[in-house]
Amino acid sequence: MGRRSVMIPSYDAESAIIGGLLRCPDECYSALDALTPDDFENPYAAKAFKIIKNGNKSGKTVDAFIFGSENTDTELKQFALVSVETFLTPSNFDGYISAVKELSNKRKLFSQLQEISFSGDDCSSTVDKLSKLIDSTRSNMAEKSEDDFLVDYIKSLDKPVDPSSRIQTGFPWLDKKLKGIRKGSLCYIGAAPSTGKTAFAINMIAKNRMSGKKVLMFSLEMSKSQILDRYFSSTLNIDYSHLDTRNLSEEEIQEVVDMASQIQENNNFKIIDDTYSIESISAKTAQYHPDLLIVDYVQVIQTSQRFPSRKNEVDHISAELKRIARMNNCAVIALSQVARSTEAPSMSSLKESGDLEANGDYIILMHRPYVSDKKEDPHQTFILLDKNKYGGCGTVELYFDGAHQQFTEVETRY
Repeated sequence: MGRRSVMIPSYDAESAIIGGLLRCPDECYSALDALTPDDFENPYAAKAFKIIKNGNKSGKTVDAFIFGSENTDTELKQFALVSVETFLTPSNFDGYISAVKELSNKRKLFSQLQEISFSGDDCSSTVDKLSKLIDSTRSNMAEKSEDDFLVDYIKSLDKPVDPSSRIQTGFPWLDKKLKGIRKGSLCYIGAAPSTGKTAFAINMIAKNRMSGKKVLMFSLEMSKSQILDRYFSSTLNIDYSHLDTRNLSEEEIQEVVDMASQIQENNNFKIIDDTYSIESISAKTAQYHPDLLIVDYVQVIQTSQRFPSRKNEVDHISAELKRIARMNNCAVIALSQVARSTEAPSMSSLKESGDLEANGDYIILMHRPYVSDKKEDPHQTFILLDKNKYGGCGTVELYFDGAHQQFTEVETRY
């Protein structure tokens, strides 16, 4: 058999790396720190790189002459010779390094995806593994050196924060206290059943969707249709009963159609009502890339993992919600049930469902006295900002218009 020829085209990034290291070692040494032999797909490039790197570790610069004189592998020498001869200039060497690293990461990811796909696990376990793989890959892609991190930080100091870049609640007193809900943070909204926490969240959805934010809602209690009834009632000022009974005027129907068309065109509001596991919530959030994620509500979320108690399970779910916020750079608003009481709830009310307060950057509690005492004003609602990691707390009174699913601020208390 004749000897196999090893011809690598000049535009090949791996060949360019080897050619640069052998031809211009002083100008191309950065590749030795940025890459490993495993990053190369071509076995000759991987072997050549390993020889060059080992030589560098021992204090010896391996140029084209030394490489050719010290290695007896004919095909490896041929590969190195072609790489040197076709290497043109080190001016784009960083680009070659990036290309090799990018292709290496893709191959590793593809290999891991294949391993998961053919593992024989059930769907829930497979989704969990895929979710963790996505998070791990994103984390690796986002890694920066300490120097780069500090440079970015210094550059940010003379750029005032644009309030519109953060998530607004739509209530002046609350937005002033919060200074906007930061992306990457977790906010709990706790209230007794029938207090109006879903309506409160929908008011926030409307505010942010109409300001250009992308919103994703996981509704684990109500159907998409029920959420949309409340959404269109609130945003279009249509009596909720008209939507609930489908007894709308032609004008009201046209208003709904027009707004629905806007949502479809902008693709900035999505409701998912058939997902109950935290693993699926994580995976679907990663696919949609929202600015704001609403989960209604925490106590209904499930997980494929086993825990000795429901409290431990909810603690895990809470930690996962915080991780989802960080990994997807979105604000997560998680609604939570508290027990009915004539007294206003406090952070301790959340503890009955797990240690949620530890993971929450913000905790907002709602109290509508009418829920537990029908003699009270059915419209009066109090918002208690009980935890604010970035500022002060306090209470504000809102007016709840149930007919239109709207909250409005009526009194400020500092």
